[in-house]
Amino acid sequence: MRCFLFLLVAIWAFMPTVKAQRMGVYRFFKTLEEESGKLPALKPLSQPGTYQEEKLPELKNAKRTVYAFEQNSGLQFDNRAANGFLGGSYTIEIYFRFLALDSWKRVIDFKNRKSDYGCYIYDGKLNFYNFAVGTKAPVHPNEYTHYVVSRDAKTQQLKMYVDGESKVEFTDKFDQGVIDDDGVLNFFFDDLIVKEEASEGAVAMIKIYDYVVDPATIK
Repeated sequence: MRCFLFLLVAIWAFMPTVKAQRMGVYRFFKTLEEESGKLPALKPLSQPGTYQEEKLPELKNAKRTVYAFEQNSGLQFDNRAANGFLGGSYTIEIYFRFLALDSWKRVIDFKNRKSDYGCYIYDGKLNFYNFAVGTKAPVHPNEYTHYVVSRDAKTQQLKMYVDGESKVEFTDKFDQGVIDDDGVLNFFFDDLIVKEEASEGAVAMIKIYDYVVDPATIK
């Protein structure tokens, strides 16, 4: 019996530590706070937005409060204040609309405005500049879109989805989809390299996960 107990202790000691999977949710019920209170509130960029009620198609057109933002006036997630919540593996889920989709419109910036690389919608098509672009245009002006980006640190695979369907996938071997040393993630706010690539719009939900959500769950 003693030998058996010793064996169990030895096995337990050498088992790899399983990291708990975590999620943060921002629903914009007239606040930029994360609903669990465990992650920092989002920060308005440029001009502060406003809260308004809109009908959401995925909720059978029920009215809900959303955060409306002006052109190039987005939101920022402070990954430093969140103790590095978003690392090399993550999933970012956004339910939002852009008023205009002509040409390039910035969705997510990982490099705090110092690079033109990152997530865009280009003429209605998903695009991670300058590495991959979707072949169809599933996003329409002023219509809400369920938009997901995920990245796996082990494989460096970065994937982009619209309404549950995979549209873009590539190997992010240069870590363009990883937050840099500035430690912030910008939404809807364009970089300083090529300007005027932004749209006004509204966002009803942002969820961030510190792990890769599998495609079946996204769908």
